[in-house]
Amino acid sequence: MTETTIFKQAIAAVLILLVGCARGPVTLDHEPSHHLALANDYLRVYRVEAGAHKSTRLHVHDHDYVWVAVGAADITNAPEGKPPLREQVEDGSVHFAAGNFAHVVTNNADRPFRNYTIALLRHGSVQLAPGEAERGLTLLESGSVESLLVKDGVRASEIVLKPGATVSGPHLRRPHLLIDLEPDDGRLLWAAQGESDHLENQSDRERRYLLLEF
Repeated sequence: MTETTIFKQAIAAVLILLVGCARGPVTLDHEPSHHLALANDYLRVYRVEAGAHKSTRLHVHDHDYVWVAVGAADITNAPEGKPPLREQVEDGSVHFAAGNFAHVVTNNADRPFRNYTIALLRHGSVQLAPGEAERGLTLLESGSVESLLVKDGVRASEIVLKPGATVSGPHLRRPHLLIDLEPDDGRLLWAAQGESDHLENQSDRERRYLLLEF
């Protein structure tokens, strides 16, 4: 990609942001790319899809949030009042952002930009023990559990299970959200405290999940 193309895309992102500022930011519920998939007292989950070379409207994030990319992406993030930043996003990458800001996101690629955005409405109870690292990988006989981040008392982990494999533990006894990432079939599962203590892959292929435990 040429410097001229990158410059044009940056200018386009700024112009879109200026237009959005003139109109005023909208809430996530009124941003056309954000589709509410699940809501309760702990969180709101939005399935997000921005078309190829399309931009979201200027929208505000009132709460801290976690988002996970569904597919690799090339985006420009233009926060209100700050310079736009171009980002190359890896498939399945998990990110945390503090709330109380507005931005426009532009999809620079020839394919849709998809993600799940999870607004955290309350803090969780997860606390790292003294000396415990935020990130960590546990290998299982038929899969793995990787802790990715702990923010606002909420732990985000990636679970990979081979067909027929099962995982259990305290991380599944807390209130938690599970999102099927691979295959991405739109399945979401919320479990209250003590409602579930294990996860089983009942399919005939390897599956990858995002776990948010409160």
